[in-house]
Amino acid sequence: EMNVRMADSENCMLVSEIGQEPKVKLNGLEAGKIYFFQVRACNALGNSDWSFWSEGYLVPNPLQTVVRNEEGEEIEPLSSSDSPTSIKLEWDEPCSQGAPIIGYRVQYSLDPAEGVDETITSLHRRTWLVVNDLKPSHLYFFRVQALNEVGASEWTNWSDAVATKAVGPETPEPPTLCHAESRALSIAWTEPFSCGFRLDSYDVKVSCEDSSMKHAILIRGDKALAEKCSMELQDLEPMHEYYFQVRAVASTGTSEFSKVAGPFKTTMAVAAKCTDLQVTKNETRKVGLQFCTPETFRLPILKFI
Repeated sequence: EMNVRMADSENCMLVSEIGQEPKVKLNGLEAGKIYFFQVRACNALGNSDWSFWSEGYLVPNPLQTVVRNEEGEEIEPLSSSDSPTSIKLEWDEPCSQGAPIIGYRVQYSLDPAEGVDETITSLHRRTWLVVNDLKPSHLYFFRVQALNEVGASEWTNWSDAVATKAVGPETPEPPTLCHAESRALSIAWTEPFSCGFRLDSYDVKVSCEDSSMKHAILIRGDKALAEKCSMELQDLEPMHEYYFQVRAVASTGTSEFSKVAGPFKTTMAVAAKCTDLQVTKNETRKVGLQFCTPETFRLPILKFI
């Protein structure tokens, strides 16, 4: 049997038939009140004397409906980020109303008006949390609630927006050859992932007969190039091998250059015009001519006509 009384009352409530185990669970106690308990054992011969009164037990209140600190100020989470995919969230510990805090629940959203993106439960008393797997170059909003054995507080207000670290676009795939002529090459590439940010342009490196790209020429692009993701190069040398690299440029940064693409080879071309034609010998019914051998673009001359 057990006697139960409140601190501000001399009256006791007798709880009988609590079982044979040396423990009991009592329900219906009033939150915020202090209770005292005493117990005695019963056997076939009768009842023992009552135990001494226990120390007072304060029944905890539910957590505050609005999370506040000890000064009564509303608590909102503070956020910071120096990473493109994570944000560190911090908050002040609220008043627990007598029951120890056992953890916190955190929600975040890209747009609170559109709903919650994800809820995270942390069963730790620490007042900070690193939220991972976020999108680079995006704004996030957070709110938090505290948990104790009685229940959960209401959510805080949404925090101010905090941005994950801005990053440039990803490295593009190497360009591919679309069309080849004797003095022109057309190349194209696919748009890389840029976290939803618009690409401003592309830069293209071109190298002739040099896969190391040590002496490549840099061609800076413009908005038109960003829209079509392709380029045609003119005035190239016939029967030559060309190598290319491309990188994306956005307001958030510039990607690395793609891997080297190529060799892309221009096609064959007819020989250039003969030049410096001169008469070297003039006899009756005979004439001698001399001229410079033209550029053959790496093809052997079969004959002159």
